[in-house]
Amino acid sequence: MVKLVLCSQDDEEMKKMMDHMKKDIGEGEATFCSLGNLLLQMGEYEKAETCIQRRLVELPQNDPEEAECYHLLGNIAVHKADYTLSLEHHNRSLTLKLHTLAPDHTNIGYSYNSIGVVYDEMGDNKSALQNYEKALLIWLKCYGENHERVANIYNNMGIIYMDENKLDLAITNYTKSLEIKKKVLPANHPSVAHTYMNIGVVYDAKGEYDMALSNYEKSLRIMTNSLPPTHPSIAITYRSIGRVHEVTNKHQLAFEYFQKAPTICRHSLPSTHPDAVEIEDDIRRIKSKLKYVE
Repeated sequence: MVKLVLCSQDDEEMKKMMDHMKKDIGEGEATFCSLGNLLLQMGEYEKAETCIQRRLVELPQNDPEEAECYHLLGNIAVHKADYTLSLEHHNRSLTLKLHTLAPDHTNIGYSYNSIGVVYDEMGDNKSALQNYEKALLIWLKCYGENHERVANIYNNMGIIYMDENKLDLAITNYTKSLEIKKKVLPANHPSVAHTYMNIGVVYDAKGEYDMALSNYEKSLRIMTNSLPPTHPSIAITYRSIGRVHEVTNKHQLAFEYFQKAPTICRHSLPSTHPDAVEIEDDIRRIKSKLKYVE
């Protein structure tokens, strides 16, 4: 049994955020699948997986919800850096959907987008971009330009261009994404924060550290207001801010930000996860620099 309490009835921004999340997660019958989806968004990946696996056991054969459960398991696996398992779950979900839905149905777009994310994490940019483009065509047809899902595709395509060091194309896609999100989402939605974060990464790569820091800090403000304090995205943002301070020779500030990240990672990620490993490396490196300065 889970009880959720709104922190303040007078907080209009939080009310908008909660209303949007209810709509996004679903306000129908509460199931282990819907609870698993909520836990996934909170960064509680092990608990989310337990809930969804339990829901799969409950479902009758050929139930339409089976495809949604495998889709969510695919999303959990990619967060845990198990990309082969994630691809397996997403392909199974897509196959189930194609048996019952039209090929241009919006839910098919979800599968193509998520498969694109997995290929991106695996370093297969060509396959990632192909799947993003399939999702974009479906969602533009279903929703038009000004929709959250379209914004998410532009964001994901920006990540590909960033990986390929096509920085101007990355900024163009991230900016498209941000402009749409600011129109259709609450101001403190985590998705807005993620796009600010990505824009910061591009400026970081260009050596424009003031702009990078500005975008990282915007991202952090939103995340700390809208996500649980143990969410791994917050840890990644602390790390990004720390690295800007490190490269600009503010080593003590860098150390302070790096130190905030490991506790969060230990709560949400396995110790072998690339983000967890890199954060520990950051701390060792900055400690060495501080010792050298002393």
